[in-house]
Amino acid sequence: DHIEPSEALEDIAVLESMGRSTRTQRVLRRPGDADSVINIKLYRRGEPLKLSKVIPPLEHLGLSVVQEA
Repeated sequence: DHIEPSEALEDIAVLESMGRSTRTQRVLRRPGDADSVINIKLYRRGEPLKLSKVIPPLEHLGLSVVQEA
């Protein structure tokens, strides 16, 4: 995936704003994506997220996980 510099700067701003928090998330739409496409970014400090724990609740809400970037 190609990440635009502006999006990378937004990621840095999110990370810097986390303070002592160990996790946060963003939901966003990228220009050109279909109306049915959303992107969820999960940020975590410390141990990595276990996708096997994150994905099932999203699928239970009716979301389909298409790609991990």
